[in-house]
Amino acid sequence: MNPAAILIWNARGLNKKDRRNSVREVILYSNADIVCLQETKVANMNQRLFLSVFGSAFDKFLALPANGTRGGVLIAWKSSSCQALATRVDTYSVSVLFSEQDGRNWWGSPVFMGHKRMMRKCCSCKNSGTSVLCAMGPGLLQEILI
Repeated sequence: MNPAAILIWNARGLNKKDRRNSVREVILYSNADIVCLQETKVANMNQRLFLSVFGSAFDKFLALPANGTRGGVLIAWKSSSCQALATRVDTYSVSVLFSEQDGRNWWGSPVFMGHKRMMRKCCSCKNSGTSVLCAMGPGLLQEILI
C-alpha cells in the first residue's frame, strides 16, 4: 500500500448535502485507496449516506458515530486495492488491520482527538509491536510504533 494513496481529512460535518458533495469531490480528485474522515458529525452512517459521500468505488467502511454534534470518525477503503483482516471500534477511534500483497500488515486508526498520549491509549494494538498508521489531527499522518 502506498501511503500517498491515503487521504486524511477533518470533514467538519457530513450532514448537509452541499458539504457531502464537496467532500466527495476531494475524495475523487485525490484518487485515494483509503480515506479517513474525522469530525463527520454523523450519528448513523448508513449505506445511502456513505454512497453519497464516497460513490461506488469505496465498498468497505467502519465508522465511530458522532456524539450529538461532536465527533464521528470514519475509515473507508477500496477492497480492490487493500484487504482488511480485522476491524475494531473503540471509544475515540476506529481501527482496521490492513494486509498488503507483500505480506506486511499494519493498523490504520484515525483518532478522534489528536493528543499523542491519548492516542497511545486509544489505538487498538497497544504493545503489540505492530506498525500503526494514525491520524493525529486534521491532515497530519504519522507512523509510530506502540
